[in-house]
Amino acid sequence: MTGNKQKRKTGILGGTFNPVHTGHLMIAENAYDECGLDEVWLMPAHIPPHKKSAHILDDALRLEMVRCAVAGQSYLTASDFEIRRGSVSYTSETLKALNRMYPENEFYFIMGADSLYSIEEWHHPAEIFKLANILVAARDEAGYRDLKQRAEVLGQIYHAKIHIMSVPKFEISSTMIRERVAAGRTIKYFVPEQVREFIYKNNIYQK
Repeated sequence: MTGNKQKRKTGILGGTFNPVHTGHLMIAENAYDECGLDEVWLMPAHIPPHKKSAHILDDALRLEMVRCAVAGQSYLTASDFEIRRGSVSYTSETLKALNRMYPENEFYFIMGADSLYSIEEWHHPAEIFKLANILVAARDEAGYRDLKQRAEVLGQIYHAKIHIMSVPKFEISSTMIRERVAAGRTIKYFVPEQVREFIYKNNIYQK
């Protein structure tokens, strides 16, 4: 019967991606592998709720860098969903729209540890927990234990389905990459090679 058809397990990794870097891809790859996902959509935000949009690179450039980053990986997709919506990228609203448009998919929202601690300050957190499973990246054993406790509390309050993933620790950020480019320093291996080439070809982040 069609009613018993297995839903497609789709991971959503959102962010500014200014620029996308290898840390983002490690988290996406880990979620895909550890949680048995069918695919992961990397979804650049149009207007992130918690960041000043004046300092964020143009939507089209950030999206194209994500496309460069996932090229050749059939299970990773650069999604322009939030960019096309053209409004503030609230996770609750995005998940609501995704569930309405893709009823055949089961969504897994991927986030970093800091986000799990602050999620109750987000726009309609109860909706987020209702509309998606939550996958959280822990970077060390101590952090894993603390996150498990946090997940248990949120599970009791919101009936949230939260899974803590073990992700190799890495010290890399988009801010670091922008600063290195501006200073004329190498970003080789900090970002996929196609992203590095795109940044220099288009004179992005350079003073």
